Amino acid sequence: MAKSLRLKVFLTGGVAAEANGHVLDESRFPGRQGRLLFAYLVAARGRPVPRDELADAIWGESPPASWEKALTVIASKLRGLVAEDGITLTNAFGCYRLDLPEGTWVDLFAAASGAQDAEEALAAGELDQARAAAESAESLASRPFLSGEDGAWVEQNRRELADIRERALSVLADACLRSGAGREAATWAEELIALSPFREAGYRRLMEAHVVAGNRAEALRVYEQCRQLLAEELGAYPSPETDSIYRALLEAPQTSVRTPPVPEPTVEPDKSELSRVQTEALPLRAEQVVERRSRKRRVVLLSALTGVIVAAVVVPLVVFGHGESGGRAAVSAADDSLGVVDARSGRLVADTGVGATPTGVAVGEGAYWVTNGEGHSVSRVDPGTNAVLQTIPVGNGPSGIATGAGAVWVVNSLDGSVSRIDPGTN
Repeated sequence: MAKSLRLKVFLTGGVAAEANGHVLDESRFPGRQGRLLFAYLVAARGRPVPRDELADAIWGESPPASWEKALTVIASKLRGLVAEDGITLTNAFGCYRLDLPEGTWVDLFAAASGAQDAEEALAAGELDQARAAAESAESLASRPFLSGEDGAWVEQNRRELADIRERALSVLADACLRSGAGREAATWAEELIALSPFREAGYRRLMEAHVVAGNRAEALRVYEQCRQLLAEELGAYPSPETDSIYRALLEAPQTSVRTPPVPEPTVEPDKSELSRVQTEALPLRAEQVVERRSRKRRVVLLSALTGVIVAAVVVPLVVFGHGESGGRAAVSAADDSLGVVDARSGRLVADTGVGATPTGVAVGEGAYWVTNGEGHSVSRVDPGTNAVLQTIPVGNGPSGIATGAGAVWVVNSLDGSVSRIDPGTN
């Protein structure tokens, strides 16, 4: 007895049927109308469809005057064509009905079933099964449905496929988050945002993914992206669920602070030059000296870290950049960082990672304050431990920063705005 193979019907990425090595592709259907008739009847799942409903699906609001005769001819051609694959097309009581062989696989239905299976597996904690089912559903749902066609029923099926894909992407992101795969979760979450940019669930998952991957600054940037989109396009604010993640990020302690070994100085400092710099710094609590080298920025801050600078006090040097040595001490090239240099010996005594592209630094209110240009944030550094205590989101492109009047003031160059940070609450 010959083993029968299951019939497969494709309505996404092109209309086709395949069984026992026999393929019925789009080129063999009786024209555009025959392809639409087949797709509509398959999507109806064996429901008898009235003739006028089919006419509306095929010709829309402008059917030909003899549409009934035309429909009969198209259906007759289609009936003979699909019979080779065991598909029956019947006409009774003014309706057409398409019956597929038992066990037929249809991509449209398989995508919906896969999303359901993925959600159930995720709820049961079966992460591998959830990911496998979700990947299959996402792959099917991402294929175009009847490309080039329009009409209410076509758009409805496209919306349903988009919903299936969104559910599958959500499962994939959640499964990766539960397994600790932060970067992979971020990839799925980004696709979810691209699919539904006004739904906050994707942003929440992306924020959580960056936290799992150890990148809180990027998580804060995602929140700002969501907030700005909702405000500019909808005049709305993020939901309490999204805000709760944001607040947790602001309140969470910084855990990724680098403290590399202190390198030996290569050049002894010039004593006379050091004395001159100390004297010039006497009237100031903080002074910034900025020099530009190609595309890198290096900022040197001279500060006494005490209420009054006296001649006997040695002024520490605070440097940050991308690792280009400025002469006496080199800050780590691995990341954007803030370095503290002993001004007497020229030795680097601390090297602390800060946010992306540091652009400015100030001392006051009991801390070092560093603006992160690409991170759209300010890093608060403890002068005693040289650890980042908090990363505080501000406006876009923060550049200038200063302390005074019991606050920290930040100039956001891309926004044309000023942010005020309360040192007591960050």
